[in-house]
Amino acid sequence: LNGLLGEGAKESTESFEEIKEGPAIECEILSANTVTMEQIEILADGEYQYIKEGKVASQKGIDVSKYQGNVDWKKVAADGVEYAFVRVGCRGYGSSGTLIKDEKFHQNVKGALEQGVKVGAYFFTQAITVEEALEEAELVIEELGDYEITYPVAIDVERIQNDKARQDALTA
Repeated sequence: LNGLLGEGAKESTESFEEIKEGPAIECEILSANTVTMEQIEILADGEYQYIKEGKVASQKGIDVSKYQGNVDWKKVAADGVEYAFVRVGCRGYGSSGTLIKDEKFHQNVKGALEQGVKVGAYFFTQAITVEEALEEAELVIEELGDYEITYPVAIDVERIQNDKARQDALTA
């Protein structure tokens, strides 16, 4: 992290080895997928499908959070949705960077799983220190609890447009 944090950001004194806990995770190495526009089919309802060797090779999924309100998971499953990424929470934009749990997270995970929709999860980050990133990861692990999460758990990093973000002062 030397030199990577912007003005006002705190730099951790811990090494990665000091922070890392638990067993190593084995990851499958995936080869690059070269998709051409000829392999993309746009359906009448505006949805896209990836066609490989004459067969649909894509899966239909959605991203949900409190902003979608009360999701009718029975209708979602009936529409052919195979997986959902459910927002666990986010870190606020302000200087305090308060952690915020998504108020619909548990409702959405339970609803999706009850209808056979596979679930992944994500956290919208605004972390500016290693400690904050760890705090976010701990919240995600706590909220996931004993749910049967079979899709990835991700950190959502986005550039904030038309507003000030906590990460604006960070440099690469």
